[in-house]
Amino acid sequence: MPTLPTLPTATAATAPAAQTPLQTVSGRDVDPSTSADPSTEARIRELERELAKANKIIDLYKHEQKENTSLVGHYEQGMWQATEQIRDYATKNEDRFLAQKRHYNELLQQEKDEHLQTRLDRDHWHGQTIRVCEMIRTAYRLRVDEWCDEYRVVVALQSEVRCLRRCLGMEAEKPDEETGWPYLKEAPFDDQA
Repeated sequence: MPTLPTLPTATAATAPAAQTPLQTVSGRDVDPSTSADPSTEARIRELERELAKANKIIDLYKHEQKENTSLVGHYEQGMWQATEQIRDYATKNEDRFLAQKRHYNELLQQEKDEHLQTRLDRDHWHGQTIRVCEMIRTAYRLRVDEWCDEYRVVVALQSEVRCLRRCLGMEAEKPDEETGWPYLKEAPFDDQA
């Protein structure tokens, strides 16, 4: 690469008041005294080409940066939408699962409550039945205790009637045709012999 020539230092002849006018070459001011040198002009053209290349590369980079920024924006927007959709989907699934779980738990609790109520009803009726049975046993025992002597008298008389009929050679009566049958059929002891 060629090196730039050094510019002469300012002397009294090249003082600011005595400077020569500058020429414009490719948009730049160039001193006509130095433009006579062909290597300098070549160097300037080469630098201008490199500058144009650099400007073009900068423009390409700016365009690429703009494209990348746009793509990153689209990517972020897409990721945001995908995240929202996934979040909504997951939330709906979770809500549906929780609603189903709540529904089945309510059904299970209802079944447990009904079962418990059924058991309580059964226990209540079982207790009532036991109470009624005890009352029937007590009533029967009281009846037997109350009528025990009378039954014994009726049974003794009926036995005597049977014995006398046998002694006389009469035919034995059927049990339901005997005189004491209405009383003896409900007697707790069955002395029909």
